[in-house]
Amino acid sequence: MSTTICGSSNYFLRHHHFEGDGCVEQDRRVLYLGGAALFEPGETKSQQDGYRVGCARLNVDTRDEGWALWYTWDDQERAHTMVTTALETTRGLLDNWAQGRDVHPAQPRRSQIRAVVRGWVGPITLSPGHAGTKGLGGC
Repeated sequence: MSTTICGSSNYFLRHHHFEGDGCVEQDRRVLYLGGAALFEPGETKSQQDGYRVGCARLNVDTRDEGWALWYTWDDQERAHTMVTTALETTRGLLDNWAQGRDVHPAQPRRSQIRAVVRGWVGPITLSPGHAGTKGLGGC
């Protein structure tokens, strides 16, 4: 029993906590991601044009704050891009992944999901665990 408690405690101490990290949201299961990205309008006209084109491809409206893209799979292991409003959660994920910590978020609330698109769309930062399964480093 103490080994389980110590293991759980060590897991929670090993990563930097962030909104939606699954540590507090006990009612939502963890969603294992292959990767994530922030998709924001940018400063220049060309960046903003690219953002508008990307939003059209994802079939979502443009938003000043942008979108968080989560790369995951369905129950038949087909790749999907989940377009969410979970920007702070995604920033927390990317910060942890940059340190090699293979953490994953809680399943987003339905109100946070704007679209789910078949395939992985756009540039991707792979999770350390998924990168490792592809021979690209990681865990």
